[in-house]
This record gives sequence, structure tokens and C-alpha cells, in this order.
Amino acid sequence: MWLRYWMVVCLLWPAAALSQPVNDDCSEASVAFVGTTAFDISSATDSAVPPDDSLCSGALLGQLHRDLWWRFTPDTSGLLSVSTCNSANFDSDLAVYSGTCSDLQLIGCNGDAAGCSLFTSHVAEMPVAAGEEILIRVGGWSTTSIGSGDLIVELSGPIPPIDLQCSTGPGGISASWSAPLPVDNWEIYLDGALIDTLDGSATSWIGGTVPGI
Repeated sequence: MWLRYWMVVCLLWPAAALSQPVNDDCSEASVAFVGTTAFDISSATDSAVPPDDSLCSGALLGQLHRDLWWRFTPDTSGLLSVSTCNSANFDSDLAVYSGTCSDLQLIGCNGDAAGCSLFTSHVAEMPVAAGEEILIRVGGWSTTSIGSGDLIVELSGPIPPIDLQCSTGPGGISASWSAPLPVDNWEIYLDGALIDTLDGSATSWIGGTVPGI
């Protein structure tokens, strides 16, 4: 009797591991532009930079797990808004910094923004100066907050003055203010019409006639 043996050889090939995103660390941050940028944190790793909710306590900022980084340099001074609101499919965290990777200065953060589904995030109207590099960080609220989405960057302007004080007197109308950051110039409007342009270092103005500025 002939016995025939069959050998079944199973070759087990490991599944290809997902590669880390190029912007997995602050030092390798990708360039962001005004508009929408698709991203996926699934294969990202945790940064060594600890989360800081000092500017958004109560907004439920998490741990920024599997975070990704972008660099944004505004062409003009204005108000920067950064968002994953209704554009990500996981519970996201957002942090925005000025400075450098070795000296990060938090300028905005958010965990869960009002009106945003799936606990997505929105940081609105941060004053930024033309040419100043801004670092944007997106991560997950917890270790199980994993997914993809679109990073939305918006820049509007002009930057409004702060502590604006106006008064009237014999010399006409006077105004004083502070600047939230350096600007190129200030424009003075009277009843909707441009009547004067001042250097960006100015913090006061006198002129015009009643009614107000």
C-alpha cells in the first residue's frame, strides 16, 4: 500500500505596520495654510510636551494623545481660528502655541467646543502677527480617542485695539488704546469714513468733530 502524505505549509506574513506621520513631533511639524488639511492620528505617537489647560480650564482639554503638529505663518496680522469642530470623527484636543519647540508659549486651547459634535474642538480669534510662526497641535482626549478628520485654519482681520477709550472735548474727539500685538498701522474712522492713518506704534489720537469716532 502506498501512503501519500500531503504537507500543508502555512506562511505567516506580519501585517505591514502603519508608518508614523511625518508631523508626529513638534520638530517635524508640517506646514499648514488657511483652509482645510486632512489628517489621521491613528499611527501617531504621544509627544513629550505635557498638556496645559491654563488658557482653557473648563473646556475639558484631555491628554492630547497621538498628537500631530503643524506650523502656520500668517501673511498678515489678524485673528487666527483653528478647528476640528464637526470635521473629526473622534474626541479631539487642540493646542496652539507661539515660540519654538524648545520654548512653547500657549496662546489657545480647547477640548470640547460648544455646538461641536463628537466632542470636537475649536479655538477662536487668537491675535497673531504677520510673519510670526504659530504651532498647532491636534490629539485625542484619551488613549481610545483615535481617528481622522480635517484641520480647519482661518485668518480674519483686522486686529481690534483693546482698552479703547473715547471722549469729546474742545479739541474734538480723543481716543486711546492698547495693541494686543505689533501692527503695521491704525486706521481712524469717523462716521464710517476713513479720516486718518497712524503708525502701528501709536496708542492715542485727537481730532475730528462730534459725533464720535
